[in-house]
Amino acid sequence: MDSEVVRGKPLSKDETKALIELIENSRIITTKTTNATNNSLKKKEWHCIAERFNANTATCRRTPQQLRLKWENLKKNCRKYNTKIRMNRIKTGGGVAEYIPPDEILDRVGSLLGSTVSGFVVPFGGDREPEMVIAGCSDCANIDSSCEDARVLNVEIKNNSTPPVSLAKSVVLDCELNDNSEVVLAPDEPHHVTFTTPRREKKKRNRDEGGSARNVAIAEYYTEKKKNLKSNLLQNKLKNKNIKLENKKLNLEIEKLKLENQKLKLENQKLNIELEEN
Repeated sequence: MDSEVVRGKPLSKDETKALIELIENSRIITTKTTNATNNSLKKKEWHCIAERFNANTATCRRTPQQLRLKWENLKKNCRKYNTKIRMNRIKTGGGVAEYIPPDEILDRVGSLLGSTVSGFVVPFGGDREPEMVIAGCSDCANIDSSCEDARVLNVEIKNNSTPPVSLAKSVVLDCELNDNSEVVLAPDEPHHVTFTTPRREKKKRNRDEGGSARNVAIAEYYTEKKKNLKSNLLQNKLKNKNIKLENKKLNLEIEKLKLENQKLKLENQKLNIELEEN
């Protein structure tokens, strides 16, 4: 999708429904496979959808980039809408749950997106509860909860005999029934164990050790640099004070010389007066 999309008039509700209908008829847009071929096919498909959309609607002409951006926004809003509904069902706190009004457009988008998570089928284990099988009673046709000989097992009968109760979902286990209608478990098959010499585990180096040491070194460097700058600043201040004191001293010497000069002038005038009188 192009990075620059020309913003136009927002799509109306009818236009949005028409866009979703076109996307529903397209199998390329809703595919989740992402590669170069599918991307080029999706780009061409968006051009075709834009042509069909503009041919059916006469309000405003839309570009493929605008329609694609609208579809991305619809998907985001649909995920938020579904998450809000799910959290509204499972949240606790009491009281009446918040009413979320239905949205036809977002419901249609959700049906197109489908499930966002697909689970795995595992042969053993799982988080579901196993079905309960009652076995060991002499009269399997009339099983009563008061029967003391009944034993509850989470198993599924794998032989040709008729199980005591119908099993829809259960755990698979090899067993058989004897003449007394008791469950006999088959012996486990031998397991092949391969012994290997233990390897010494490599010590995992913490990636943050180098970074923390580097940060500490940088902090110490800048601390020392700050101290040096402060000491240099104090030295400069002291030098300035010394220069000012020397200037004052020179000014005082200059004034002293001026006074001596005036004194000499006065003495010279006095001598001249005495010479004139004689």
